[in-house]
Amino acid sequence: MPLPTGTATIHLVLLGCPKNRVDSEAALARLCDAGYQPVAAPEQAGLVLVNTCAFLAAARDEAAAVLDRLAAVKRTVPGQQLVVTGCLASLEGEALRQRFPAVDLVIGSERLDDLPALLTPPPLPDGPPRCRPGGHYLGASLVHRSSSLAGGVAAYLKIGDGCRRSCSFCLIPTIKGPPESRPAAAILAEARSLLAQGVRELVLVGQDPTRWQDEGRRLPDLVRLLARLEGLVWLRLLYLFPGPAVRALLPSFAAEPRLVPYLDVPLQHVDSEVLGRMNRPYGEPEVRALVADLRAGVPGLFLRSGFILGHPGEDEEAFARLRAFVGEGHFQQLSLFPYSDEPGTASHGQEGKLPPAMVAARHRQLEHDFRLIRQAQAARLRGRRLAVLLEQPAASRAGLWEGRHAGQAPEVDGRTFVSVPTPSPPAIQPGAVVTARIVSTLGADLWGVLEP
Repeated sequence: MPLPTGTATIHLVLLGCPKNRVDSEAALARLCDAGYQPVAAPEQAGLVLVNTCAFLAAARDEAAAVLDRLAAVKRTVPGQQLVVTGCLASLEGEALRQRFPAVDLVIGSERLDDLPALLTPPPLPDGPPRCRPGGHYLGASLVHRSSSLAGGVAAYLKIGDGCRRSCSFCLIPTIKGPPESRPAAAILAEARSLLAQGVRELVLVGQDPTRWQDEGRRLPDLVRLLARLEGLVWLRLLYLFPGPAVRALLPSFAAEPRLVPYLDVPLQHVDSEVLGRMNRPYGEPEVRALVADLRAGVPGLFLRSGFILGHPGEDEEAFARLRAFVGEGHFQQLSLFPYSDEPGTASHGQEGKLPPAMVAARHRQLEHDFRLIRQAQAARLRGRRLAVLLEQPAASRAGLWEGRHAGQAPEVDGRTFVSVPTPSPPAIQPGAVVTARIVSTLGADLWGVLEP
């Protein structure tokens, strides 16, 4: 397909987590301000920007496959520029250009504000590395974003970057460097900008949000400031490291009605020996005490967690203990990851590694276990009345809207579909909160009917 005449065009490829999404949206906005027009396909673009992930080998393999595909596209589009940013760019730097000669520029996330100035008529010049490992993208003026989630109703809000935890399985400290918090004033400015654009739910993200601080303020203080902004309907917290900082948040749920009763606390395991090998600063007693405190401190809490299956040293007894713990029904949502043996991590050098087939089997087993648990939990929601944040009309049929209840974070926890009368009442619009009676479930998705 030929390029639009006389127009600078850009196609964005996002590979990675919500933190990468925020960076991408901000970079895209700056490029649009510089005269670029987003297009839907790389074949239409004069500039293709790829924001990569490098957390796991699978993510790096995905990035490589995407870059190979985009290199093939580039050969058919005269003068097209291919730019790579994100975690893989930080991890490999200019070596990435050697692996993928079609790539014109590798730029660290910390330099995304400079991207419009770095782009020149092709070919882009060779020069010193433009990627600094361990860079953060936290610009104090980051108030301009090009898009948001689900029809503009929800948006991720990044409050910091980097991590200094020493989890033995994780590359993030190597990739991102030590933590850095965004100033509260910058976060609030971006939040107000998003709300003015029609966003109604803000989802706080970062590599380690529990470490956020600014001029003596900690995360509960930031929650209080954000929860009271005009136009906000829901405030949600993700990626909270287990420990005292999570307990410190509990009074906020009673004090701030807009803070949804939802917590994402990745525990990674429950067996004390495995947790020790992971270099997590707690064991099974601390895990159980924390879960009990969260349940007691937040009535009606929707709790999400994550676990790694098959870490070195996870024997049959440890896996059985994890299965039993999950089977107790503490969690409404789970992320389950087969152990990925990442060179450069402490776990990579540990003894007691499991055969990949055994790791995969344990992953399948726990996925099956939790699928049954989630089905039973969903069945108990039938007949209940839930507050649902409407996002957009469903494409499948008239009179059906897509949304989410408080226990469903964007993109990861399923959807709630609500049948409404046709023609729809004036109050039925994106960003409205309605009451729906749940009548059926399928997996993580719910179906309900509008209640007065």
